[in-house]
Amino acid sequence: MRNTRTLASILCYSAGLLAQNNAPPAKGQPQAAAIDGRDILRRSIATAERSWKAREHYTYTQRDEEKRLHSRGGVKSQDVDDRR
Repeated sequence: MRNTRTLASILCYSAGLLAQNNAPPAKGQPQAAAIDGRDILRRSIATAERSWKAREHYTYTQRDEEKRLHSRGGVKSQDVDDRR
C-alpha cells in the first residue's frame, strides 16, 4: 500500500515537472536546461525502484508496549505486541 502511495506521489509530481519541460526554452536559456527535468525524474524513479528492491532484503521488528500502573506507580498489567 505504501509503495502505491509513493509511486502515485512520484507520478503526480512528475506530471508537473514534465509539463514545465514541454514548453520551449525561454530566450537565452540553453536547450539542455529543458532536458534536465526529465533526466532528474528518470534518476528519481530509478532510485525509488532500487530502494523498493533493496527493502526486500531487510527485516525489522515493531514492538508496542502498553503498561497500566496502579495507584502506587507499580505495573498493574502489561500488553506487548511484536510484529515483523
